[in-house]
Amino acid sequence: AVNGHGRSQESEADEVGLEYTVRAGYDPREAIRVFEVLGSQHADSSALKNFFWENHPTSAARLSRLTELIKTKYAEGPRAAKRVRNTAEFGQRTRDLVVTVAVGDFERGRLDVARSMFSRAAALRESGPVPHHYLGRIVLESAGDPVQAIGHLVKAIEADEGYAPAFRELGLALASHGEREKAMAAFRRYLELAPGADDAGQIKGALRRL
Repeated sequence: AVNGHGRSQESEADEVGLEYTVRAGYDPREAIRVFEVLGSQHADSSALKNFFWENHPTSAARLSRLTELIKTKYAEGPRAAKRVRNTAEFGQRTRDLVVTVAVGDFERGRLDVARSMFSRAAALRESGPVPHHYLGRIVLESAGDPVQAIGHLVKAIEADEGYAPAFRELGLALASHGEREKAMAAFRRYLELAPGADDAGQIKGALRRL
């Protein structure tokens, strides 16, 4: 039950993964970076981990095997020059996946993890409104600086002026910062964009109180 798959299967998974990487047009040498990141976050020295995964190759052994394949099977050649090794492009292609995972982390209350992932997505070109919207929400839910939250939410709106949720959170942030007129304007815009929202009644009540 603990060792559901063995050393040979894990090694095979690495090799097949590297094959897919090359077929997709990526430089296989970048695969080594994966293990460098893993090594910096999860050392191989844990006695408990070695007990549970004792039949599996360590990251160092897996890295050694991939390095050997890169030097032999995927050695430099005429096609190698066209392989993608652009981090920004890879980030752009995987942005939606990063955002989806980050939303799941946010909904589970894992705010620190979600903040890290949304920050990565927000740094990308044409990141859209969602990353900054959630970064603003994280600041508000962790009782952070409203000014910081406002900054994120304004960036979300700049990315998409029709993105209703950002106006709702912006109204909350502005209200908590004492900017009553701006908060009311944000709430009104939210209701214009999402008149049938489940919380429309609550927002109308907030407007009356303001």
